[in-house]
Amino acid sequence: MLENLSNIAGEMKDLGLAALSHANRIEPQTDKWAELSILQVAHAMEILIKACIAEEHPLLIFDRIPKPTKNTLNEITDELTISKLSEKGHTIEWSSLLDFLWAVSNVKSINVAEFNRFGIIRNSIQHFGIVPTDSPVSHLTSLQFIYNVIDPFINEHWGLYAIDYCQDYSSENESNDLYWNYIRMYLLNNEIVFKVSPTLYDNKDKWWYGIKVNGEYLNIAQDSMDFVEEIEVSEDYYNKVKAQLKYYDDNIL
Repeated sequence: MLENLSNIAGEMKDLGLAALSHANRIEPQTDKWAELSILQVAHAMEILIKACIAEEHPLLIFDRIPKPTKNTLNEITDELTISKLSEKGHTIEWSSLLDFLWAVSNVKSINVAEFNRFGIIRNSIQHFGIVPTDSPVSHLTSLQFIYNVIDPFINEHWGLYAIDYCQDYSSENESNDLYWNYIRMYLLNNEIVFKVSPTLYDNKDKWWYGIKVNGEYLNIAQDSMDFVEEIEVSEDYYNKVKAQLKYYDDNIL
C-alpha cells in the first residue's frame, strides 16, 4: 500500500463520525431543514461505509482509478498519488455501497430495504432539490435512519453508539441539558429505538425519568416532579429500553 494512502480509513471514519455528530441533533424547524438533514445523514452513512471498506484496502472505495503513465518501452513512469486519485479517480456511488461492503466485510446489520428507500429520497433531493411525491419527509425520517441503520452498523463493526455522537454533547459541559432534552423529546417521545451506550447508562438519571406507560409513572425523577415534562410511551417501547438498561445492571455492575 502506498504510504500516502495508509491513513485513509481512519481519517474517513473520523470524518464520518463528525458528520454524524452534526446531523444527530435534528429539530422540526422547516421542511427544507428536514430535506437538508437527509443529505447530512446520507453523507455520514456514505463516509462511514467507505471507511469500513477502506480498512480492507483504500483503493476498494474507487470504481475507477487513474491509468498509469507509460513510456515507449511500456514501462510505468509515475506513481499513484492522492492528488491523482482526487483528480481522475471516482469513488463508488451510493447504489453500490452495500455491494462493496458485502464483498469485504461480515457486516450483516444493515437493513437493505430501508437503506435503499432512504437512498431514493437522498438522490431526489441531491440531484433535483425535491422530495419524491410518494416519500414525504420530516425530521423523523433522518432520525429513524440514524438509529435504524447507522446505529446498528457502527455498533456491529466498531462497537460504537450513534447516541454518543451529537454536537450538543461535550464531556467538558457539566449539564449538557440540550443533549439530555434531545434524547427525551426527540427519541423517547417519538419512540425511536436506539442502542444505549455505557455513557448513557452511567447518566440514565438525566434522561430516563418522568416516563409514563398506560398513564402510570414507571420512572420518576429523583427531584420533585413539579417541573418534569412527562413522556408517555408504549409498553413495548418502554420494555425495549428497559431491557438494555437491565443488561448493564446484570453484566457491568
